[in-house]
Amino acid sequence: MGLSADTTEAVVTVQFIDRVASSDKLVAMAVVEIEVAGVVILLQGVKAVKRPGGGLACEAPCFRAPDGRWLPAAILPPDLAEGLAAEVVAAMVRDG
Repeated sequence: MGLSADTTEAVVTVQFIDRVASSDKLVAMAVVEIEVAGVVILLQGVKAVKRPGGGLACEAPCFRAPDGRWLPAAILPPDLAEGLAAEVVAAMVRDG
């Protein structure tokens, strides 16, 4: 029996970016729409943050667990997370 990898195209669209000027680490908050197989998911609170060595990274929206830890509100597959980050950074560059 052979194995085959099924893939589905995802479309990532940045709906809104709100820049944050008063933070040392947080650069912006974004609202991002992800469409997979006709299903639309809206992620609110995607964070663009400064990396310690320079550059930007994107972090998933988080919530505070009952024990006080911050946990991601959504866990995306690595390929989708990378595509989302690329779109957020591209939108920030495009919008100045």
